[in-house]
Amino acid sequence: EKVLIRGIIDVLFETESGLVIVDYKTDRIEASQAEAQAQGYLPPMLMYRRAAQTILKKDVTEMYLHFLRPCTSIKVFG
Repeated sequence: EKVLIRGIIDVLFETESGLVIVDYKTDRIEASQAEAQAQGYLPPMLMYRRAAQTILKKDVTEMYLHFLRPCTSIKVFG
């Protein structure tokens, strides 16, 4: 069975060590909640990683979630 998943990577750039994905989130949370909130976004981030690596034939070495409120970034991979 084929499954279609739709999503948009907000930021994708290349460094010397590989590709980096950043996804912006608009959740209204406290900075102390960011780490726990990020765990819920890990499955789609892993799908973004797989898609980027498959299409671009390069390794994704880091992934971040950036919560706009409270302006906090969480590294979820790498």
